Amino acid sequence: MCGCIKRLLKIYSDKVKPLYAERLALRYINAIKIPENKFELEDYFLTAPKIGNDLPQGLIQFFCRSIIQDDKLDIEYVKIQNLKEDMKK
Repeated sequence: MCGCIKRLLKIYSDKVKPLYAERLALRYINAIKIPENKFELEDYFLTAPKIGNDLPQGLIQFFCRSIIQDDKLDIEYVKIQNLKEDMKK
C-alpha cells in the first residue's frame, strides 16, 4: 500500500475508530477519446472482446468486469472496462 493511502487510512481510523474494515476501494475513471469512427479496440486497450468473423463487426457498446486475485499482497483487484457509443465521438 502506498504511503499516502496508509496516511489517509490512519487519519480515518483515528477519527472514526472502526472495529474492522471489510473493504477499501479506490476508483479511477479514465475517459479516452477515440478520434476515428472505425477502429480496433486492441489499438487502445490490452483487453477487448473478440467478435466472430461471421458476425457484423459494428460494436457499439462493451462492458467487462474482471476480478484479479493477488496472492502475494492478499488482495483482489476489480477492473471494469466500458465502451459506450457516445464515448467514440
